[in-house]
Amino acid sequence: MTTRLWALGSNSSGQLGVGHYEDVDTPTPCSFIHTQSLYGTTSSAKAHMEQSDALRSPVRKIVAGGNHTIVLCENGAAYAAGNGEALGECVDLASHPSVSAELSSQDLTPCFKRVTWWENSQLLDTFVDVSATWTASFFVTPPQTQDGYVVRLGRIYVCGKGEKGELGLGKYIFETAKPRQVAVFGDKDYPRCYISTDVERVPLIPGTLTGIWSSVAYTLTCSTDEVHVFGWGSCRKGQLGNSTKADKELWKPRRVTDEDIKQDTEIDRIFTAAVGKDFALYQGTHGKQEDTVIEWRLLGGNSVLKSDGDDVKSFLADLSIPVPSAEMVWPRTSLYASWSNVYILESRTNKVKALGRNDHGQLPPKQLPGVWTMAAGSEHCVGLTPEGGVVTWGWGEHGNCGRRSDETGQGWSVLSLPAVRTETAAGVGAGCATTFIWTAEK
Repeated sequence: MTTRLWALGSNSSGQLGVGHYEDVDTPTPCSFIHTQSLYGTTSSAKAHMEQSDALRSPVRKIVAGGNHTIVLCENGAAYAAGNGEALGECVDLASHPSVSAELSSQDLTPCFKRVTWWENSQLLDTFVDVSATWTASFFVTPPQTQDGYVVRLGRIYVCGKGEKGELGLGKYIFETAKPRQVAVFGDKDYPRCYISTDVERVPLIPGTLTGIWSSVAYTLTCSTDEVHVFGWGSCRKGQLGNSTKADKELWKPRRVTDEDIKQDTEIDRIFTAAVGKDFALYQGTHGKQEDTVIEWRLLGGNSVLKSDGDDVKSFLADLSIPVPSAEMVWPRTSLYASWSNVYILESRTNKVKALGRNDHGQLPPKQLPGVWTMAAGSEHCVGLTPEGGVVTWGWGEHGNCGRRSDETGQGWSVLSLPAVRTETAAGVGAGCATTFIWTAEK
């Protein structure tokens, strides 16, 4: 299946991956360097490279920092473009002797390159999740199993820079070019007895979420659906729990306590979260069987999102709804966060509810069409309508919302992809004044 990625918006560091460094206000095809099969067990293994405007696997997720972007595919391949300091050596293709000889001047243009690196003679090139802070990148590797047993837990790696502990590598470690394992996981929080245990009983690391300066990771015990939440980075606003506010920054992951999450709520289980500039919104459930209710918990906040504000309490209370047990597989709402806003997408109505700033039209306009999926960037959003249309709203100064006739930003726009008869829009992503749309064959 052919998948193509289109981008528009801010591009000063080549973070759009479109072959140049100019901002664009119309969807422009992204370019990818594919590293073919790597043979052998050392970094001197032979490799073959080719450049293409198509991906070989559907897109699962797109994340972005201040000036870099990471694309994760369904087959576990990850591609990155943009600021080299935020991406470290994970896409340093020239470090492979057999690859550098094949690089041409065209290959060095700003395009998406395959994320790969070597650790103890092992090639790491497959991931289950990716994330990004302002100047750092995170990659989550899957657990390794053998004969039905886990022989190595999934791990989180980080590269790039961070001054508020968001790397999670320990006190006063501000940067790392080489991807390094985030501290703590696999150590005291996961006793060694988990290793060589039945795979269904091992806490896995399904993913990470990040804001500008804070990170949250989730681990899941498959046998009980028990979700554990860890956080690190800036916490002075209480975004990692009130118990951490005095620390101001957490330099290593620390578990977000049940008391922090459940305060003023009756949440029994956490399902997911969205992380903004200085807040984290958690989604969970309370009760069992026919009494199940979707619950929400906001940690931290800013001048608009205050966890003790009546507007937030009212907003979240309206979203706490009972869900019949026969329909309760996962909550039928999705949540997203920009720097200063939270967005709730209701799958039954395709309507977006939001709370936060609106000085650049960040809140969804009343006339906004229904969307079945969306993404929130720094100060704008992009959505995909059930009919396959792409709509944007919010701050579009760098062209990330398309060519806007309304310079105030108070409105929404429709993006038109170049006519491709055999493809249709399948998903969207957003970053810091950047917008991405991926297409798939009809």
